[in-house]
Amino acid sequence: MVRMACMDPEFFMKTIKKNNLVKANVACRPIIEDVLKTMYDLDDGTACSDFENPLIRPRLPSAKLLAVGGWSQHTMNRINAYDTRADRWVDVTQEDDEPNSCHGTVYLNGYMYCIGGYDGTHAVNTVHRFDPITRAWQQVALMHSCRCYASVAVVDGYIYAMGRDDFLCLNTAERYDLETNKWTLIQPMQEQRNVAGATILNGKVGGTDRSQYLRSVEAYDPTTNSWHTVAPMSTIRSYFGIAVVDDQLFVLGGYDGLGVNKKVECYDAETGSWYHAQDMIAANDTFSCCVVPALPRIVQYASPR
Repeated sequence: MVRMACMDPEFFMKTIKKNNLVKANVACRPIIEDVLKTMYDLDDGTACSDFENPLIRPRLPSAKLLAVGGWSQHTMNRINAYDTRADRWVDVTQEDDEPNSCHGTVYLNGYMYCIGGYDGTHAVNTVHRFDPITRAWQQVALMHSCRCYASVAVVDGYIYAMGRDDFLCLNTAERYDLETNKWTLIQPMQEQRNVAGATILNGKVGGTDRSQYLRSVEAYDPTTNSWHTVAPMSTIRSYFGIAVVDDQLFVLGGYDGLGVNKKVECYDAETGSWYHAQDMIAANDTFSCCVVPALPRIVQYASPR
């Protein structure tokens, strides 16, 4: 169906509505009325979700950014999708979507997985996957442990989850096999961890902890099912950002038990050492990082300081 309500209103009124063939066709009249009503609703802000109305439903882009759930005075079930080509956010929330926050998310084989989290009452061990094409949720196998603020990562087609439950820091970790729809416990971590960070470097899962605002770091090798400690960070951190750039593991900002900082350091796996990097412009915690390769026109993203 043509998304006529997305047309320029003036063009629609002069070119479509007044077209002789359209006016002569009785079947077109209710369509014209629906389009006009939707345009008026869009103008006064009363239109329904973009995805519920085929007259304004956006095309699904080849690449989307999904923002799922979260907390705003309460646990939310909201799902927003960002279309990079149109530079707009679209509400794709369904009425039966369950509220969740403090969960982990990964994308694997065409599905976005929502792992663990907090349902407004307690931590959960549920895992749901979201199909961006059909906008349908499906529950998959339960984890062995309830996990809130779970650290999650994908290695070689497996999903890894580690971290705390409702009130306790955990050292347990497990991985999900898509083929068998089964979670399997792996070797426990050496430290109990909560609000940790995890990412992939050279095929290994790394993490840092918050159990006692420590600076320890350990890595998991899937080929040997073993954790081993690596050099500790120079700064105690929790609620920090983490990402890998050019085979360097960067950790940014965070909370050290006394305050929020803006310090950045990177880990070089070849030397096994941490190095200080340029501080962030402002102190920050409880944020996320991602890497955008070959970001075009980066000067447009910079603002005067």
